[in-house]
Amino acid sequence: MPLYATYYLDDENQPRPVLINGQSGRVYGARRASMQRAQRTALIIVAVAAVIFFLSLIAGVAGLAAPPLLVVAGIGGVLALCVGLGAIIPVVRAWQFNRRPVEVL
Repeated sequence: MPLYATYYLDDENQPRPVLINGQSGRVYGARRASMQRAQRTALIIVAVAAVIFFLSLIAGVAGLAAPPLLVVAGIGGVLALCVGLGAIIPVVRAWQFNRRPVEVL
């Protein structure tokens, strides 16, 4: 039966072996989540939250002249807070995934 062997490099550039069954296509090897990718995603989410917050500040300052914009600024501030808190989700999910026992599939 054909069996193919390959590997992938993890975040520390360590090779992780992977075996592929040539008949069934099943893959055998340790599955790990990339913390670097999770952190990069979290930074992008934080940047989006910062942009929303900055736009809310601008709307708040403009709201001094036009009071209805204060409502937009308040909603934007709450939205920026929610998006900013959501930035921890990718890192926590990757950490939880890697914390599980290594499964050999």
